[in-house]
Amino acid sequence: MEVIKFETMNHWGVITLQKRSTLNALDVEMILSIRAFLDASLNDHNVSGILIKSAVSNVFSAGGDVKAIYQWHTENDRKSSAEFIHHEYGLNAYLQSYSKPVIAIMDGLTLGGGVGLTRYAKYRIATTKALIGMPEIKIAFFPDVGAGYFLNLLDQSLARFLALTGYLLKGDDLLTTGYATHLISAGDSAALTDILISTHPNNLQSVLPVSVQAPSVLNDLDLVIKCFTSNSLVDCLENLKQCTHPSAQKFYDEMLEFSPLALHIIWSYMNKTLGLEYASVVEIDLTLATRMFHDSDIFEGIRTRLIDKGDTPNWRHASVYDVSKPGVDMFFV
Repeated sequence: MEVIKFETMNHWGVITLQKRSTLNALDVEMILSIRAFLDASLNDHNVSGILIKSAVSNVFSAGGDVKAIYQWHTENDRKSSAEFIHHEYGLNAYLQSYSKPVIAIMDGLTLGGGVGLTRYAKYRIATTKALIGMPEIKIAFFPDVGAGYFLNLLDQSLARFLALTGYLLKGDDLLTTGYATHLISAGDSAALTDILISTHPNNLQSVLPVSVQAPSVLNDLDLVIKCFTSNSLVDCLENLKQCTHPSAQKFYDEMLEFSPLALHIIWSYMNKTLGLEYASVVEIDLTLATRMFHDSDIFEGIRTRLIDKGDTPNWRHASVYDVSKPGVDMFFV
């Protein structure tokens, strides 16, 4: 079976991710084939819109193929990892500026690179089974694919909370954070997909669903999120340590397990990208990703999270107190 199915149906270019073995993790070949289909569809007068979906149960896309990046690292192949991020970020930018309407249907796990495929679609339809976010901190990376742009559209404390904890969102929180424009019941995705494809892209307003209601977890975490309104990462952690919310200690303990260097890099990244336009953020993403692929904790993060699962990571710094400002700044130049 092909890992991606491309079809033209009733004025729609339909992209179906179906690489079950990797939970639709995006590799270079997948990225290039999607880009080629978008190119062809843009110049095809019979295609007026794009629809992106998944055929893998409970998964849209688990992100980029970081295991391939790890393999290139073990082979000292910097060229391949550099090409990967250029192609991935290039596809995201292409979707962000695509002149025909794009719909993404997220029915399950949507992480990292999967967010890059969906966040720039005009219509982002999530189901009540969708679980979406940028958990790169858990492998000692930063929330890329332009996250410094779209996360910083939110309140600063919430943006920092999502970036520094890798917290995954669902339900109504997907609407309030912009990950989704519509929320539907999980069992309705197949029927809605059929309705959308049978409707001309110019007539979408008549068939787009009314969002269902779902509880907000973020509202319940308000006290925790306020801890991220701080002048420094260290102050943020101290605020969490003193916070009376019943979940605060859990978030504090989890952050202490993350790479101290990656935490500082993300804190700086969110500050540097605040208020910037998308194109400027992507330039920072390219520089930062390249630097981190050359010299950071990311490969230890990938190894212990995804390769030798369960191993205790050997981070370069013992704690956030040991990371110097010059040591962080060098990643951005």
